[in-house]
Amino acid sequence: MRKILSLGGVMLSSLAHASVGKVYDPYVNAYEDEVEYRLIVEDGISGDPRQRTKQIIGFATGIAEGIKAELATSHYEIEGGTSEVRSSELEFFWQITEQGEYDSDWGAGFSIERNHVKNYWEASSKLFVAHDFGHSSLVLNTLLNYSWGNGIDNEYEAEVRGAYLWRYSASLSPSIELHTAESLTAVGPMLGGKYRLMPGKALVWRTGLLFGLDTYTPKNILKFELEFEF
Repeated sequence: MRKILSLGGVMLSSLAHASVGKVYDPYVNAYEDEVEYRLIVEDGISGDPRQRTKQIIGFATGIAEGIKAELATSHYEIEGGTSEVRSSELEFFWQITEQGEYDSDWGAGFSIERNHVKNYWEASSKLFVAHDFGHSSLVLNTLLNYSWGNGIDNEYEAEVRGAYLWRYSASLSPSIELHTAESLTAVGPMLGGKYRLMPGKALVWRTGLLFGLDTYTPKNILKFELEFEF
């Protein structure tokens, strides 16, 4: 019976396993370009100890006042197993309010993603909010995802990401992140900052270790993000 339950858990995890994502603030700099790299390294999940590595490379550009578009592709690798380009994604971001205009700052996003391996699509609508508390900030992202295509059940899934940041300095801001979805619950400390290289150019980084809080989430998740803004 234990083996059957374990196998069932592996099957469910392989079908529904979600991965941690990026916590977005609601701000869009007009006509600014970005090159982005993200790395996520996960411990094995229940019943499958193999390490999983996901890498994402993207390019974003401002297309209008308060609006930017990003095109990204992801590569997925399982230790001792497959190594493949997994998906491509087109994403749009909209800064709804001016920074400081109201008590909280608001933004929204929409994305369409194609999974080339499992042959399905996913569309996501997103809402971003940021609120300052003196020298700290709370950033929340809510997502509603809809997946459809061959070999999967057409379904909706809700997702919440959040970060509480302490703005120690312009170049250093520790934070606590939370990621939760139907098959994902993870929380952990992060450290990041923004370095001005020269006028109009900056390097933004954030890295940390998240810890899984349920059966379907890897126990340890290493997350690294790097952006070059120009």
